[in-house]
Amino acid sequence: MKFQGLCTFPHGYISTLSLLAGTASGLGATVYAFAACRFVFVSFTSRWGNINEVLDIETDAGGNEYRDFRVSGGLYSWLTSEDAKRFEPGSCTAFTPDMMESLSDPYFDVIRIIAVAAVLLSFMMIVWLFLLLTLSMGKVEIFFMKLCYVTLTALIGSTFLVFKTNLCNDVGESTECTLDEGGLVAIAGSILWFVCFLITCFFISPPGEDLILIDGELRSVYEDRQIERKRQAEIRKMQREVRREESKMEKEQRRQEKEVRLSEDEEVFRKSKQSNSNVETPEKEKQGNELLTPETFVQSVDENGDDGMEVFLSTACNSIEDIMNCGGKNDMK
Repeated sequence: MKFQGLCTFPHGYISTLSLLAGTASGLGATVYAFAACRFVFVSFTSRWGNINEVLDIETDAGGNEYRDFRVSGGLYSWLTSEDAKRFEPGSCTAFTPDMMESLSDPYFDVIRIIAVAAVLLSFMMIVWLFLLLTLSMGKVEIFFMKLCYVTLTALIGSTFLVFKTNLCNDVGESTECTLDEGGLVAIAGSILWFVCFLITCFFISPPGEDLILIDGELRSVYEDRQIERKRQAEIRKMQREVRREESKMEKEQRRQEKEVRLSEDEEVFRKSKQSNSNVETPEKEKQGNELLTPETFVQSVDENGDDGMEVFLSTACNSIEDIMNCGGKNDMK
């Protein structure tokens, strides 16, 4: 194996993800089938009672009446059923030591070991597939992967030897077994592992040997994928640099616009202040000129109490200086 980079999919996106999905589904089916207590239906006739009473080695004698029983059994536990003729869901109950001693035979013991090995190998395969997202495999690794998938298919298929065990032949009289929910899921798991084997055979190849004919030229899919990945990485890098430069330009533009607005505000404030000062000055001059008019001067003389004095001002005397200079021109009585 060779490290090619995190999540680089050295053997292709579609093939790797398909293999990962199939492996995860196979793992779930395998664990459920062997951990469940409903691998097979066990039908039998007994006068001792249910399966736990039949397999109890301490039970010496039973009743006189034979009854039909139907229970679900797994490789490590069984599902209790209160009704002897009709299956009812209940809780899983582990096999007691006495029951295991009665059920013990070469087939049953080997099947239980096979189930544990299949679950462990399934977990190993799911870990291997996660490593395949970043590692490329050579011929030897791919061969062992194919071998593991074939082994899992065979292991799960061999668990159906349960029909030859004491559980399906020696519980009571007329003992028969049919597949229950767990057995059907085991079949699905075996199919999934075989599909993973086919995907490995047809779509997983060592780097450099996955050749295809393009325009009359043999080219490696892996090498083309690596070149395309590098090109995409360079494009993304250039796009990041462009976005970074655009961000800088936008910040600089906003700063300049802010400075322009501040200068404009200062200019408007200065003009407004100057305008206000220009408006106040004419008013003050007007008030001063009003104080210097002849009528104002005559009125001020009358207010000072100069009774009987009449002052005649020439129309040419419009200020105090003109009044003082117009003494020869104005007649005062």
